[in-house]
Amino acid sequence: MSYYKLKYASIDKKNKEITLTVADSSVRPLYYFKSPYHAEGQDFRDDLKDFVVSMLNGNIQGGQSKIRQLMSFLRHTMEWSCKETSLDKDFKYKVSRLNGLYELLATEIGVPTLLGEPWSEHQTEVNAKIAAYEAESKALYEAKQKEFDDAGIKPVCSAYSSDVFPGFIVLALKDEDTLAVCEKACYEHLGLLESKKGKCVFVHDDGYKLFHALGYGRLLHEIEIDDAVFTEIAKITNVMKELPYPNFDYKKYGFVLEQEVAA
Repeated sequence: MSYYKLKYASIDKKNKEITLTVADSSVRPLYYFKSPYHAEGQDFRDDLKDFVVSMLNGNIQGGQSKIRQLMSFLRHTMEWSCKETSLDKDFKYKVSRLNGLYELLATEIGVPTLLGEPWSEHQTEVNAKIAAYEAESKALYEAKQKEFDDAGIKPVCSAYSSDVFPGFIVLALKDEDTLAVCEKACYEHLGLLESKKGKCVFVHDDGYKLFHALGYGRLLHEIEIDDAVFTEIAKITNVMKELPYPNFDYKKYGFVLEQEVAA
């Protein structure tokens, strides 16, 4: 993923201007150029806040010693004081709390530091704001988890339309050594299994072996797979439009071709 490599950030408090000397990390050799950092309609402090947020989220990286020290301090603050808000939980629950945390840190610490304002005089107040934001994140994540549990929703880290069982979706569940094989109706929203929307079976999967076997067909004849796995899949529907793997004994587990049933 490309980012802007920062060589120097010029912050002109008198004229309220930010000028960055940057290079696109994806272009070699690196070519540095100067660019004003300003969004139309924003004031100087908002531009500074956006700059700090871009540094925290990695869109801009590097900078002179003053900038690097500030980023190091902010990241240490997150490490020690921000245990709840995380990119992983944002992704899991399809929310956006981390960027809000970046904005809070930028507003309360980053911008004052860049302007030479004594924010540390209000550190107790700043710490309270961070703690309150963390409590809100925790409450939101817990509420989302309850919604997921009630609706039979599970986060997914990998998905594939099965080559072995056409019409089925194979899903590797996030944070679990579990594989879900389900109807397409169960996977209509990227990254989320909605198990109550259709038929679905769960099987234990250690190290993605079953995911590759049932999804891509790899390892199908190379690893030992419990017969119960295929029997469970057949419970979703045993009528198939095609049986694509000639060396796999579909009929042993009750799978039949659609045209055979029609006949």
